[in-house]
Amino acid sequence: MAFPLAACGSDSGGTATGGDAVAMMQSAMDGEGAVTCEITDAEQPGSMSIAGSDRYRILAQSDGETVNLLRDGSDVYVWKDGGGTGMKTTADSQTGMTLPNIQEAIDQEKASPTVDMECAADGDVDAKLVAPDEVEFQTVP
Repeated sequence: MAFPLAACGSDSGGTATGGDAVAMMQSAMDGEGAVTCEITDAEQPGSMSIAGSDRYRILAQSDGETVNLLRDGSDVYVWKDGGGTGMKTTADSQTGMTLPNIQEAIDQEKASPTVDMECAADGDVDAKLVAPDEVEFQTVP
């Protein structure tokens, strides 16, 4: 399962696409506001919410399922919508899981835009950056 890597961010208000979305992305990664981006790419639809370089959530759709990846500081959670269990680890764990490099994706989109997305400032992003209580997370070292 590949996660869409493009994102965006800023608290400037309204929605943005193209280069403006990429600029919003960079602002959110720099800790200047929070955003949610809807990714309408045919190959990797999903969404992403960002509120800093180590606070983000990616929802990726594949084969009719939605997979969630949430990073909140050093904690990383992965689960499927509707699933009762998930995995919890840390960003520096030895699980072999590679976290998306959000900054690299921003730089790639700046150089050569490839992902269709629409981004907007998100004043309620904190509610999206919390692991769900109804999912039982198994800790993986």
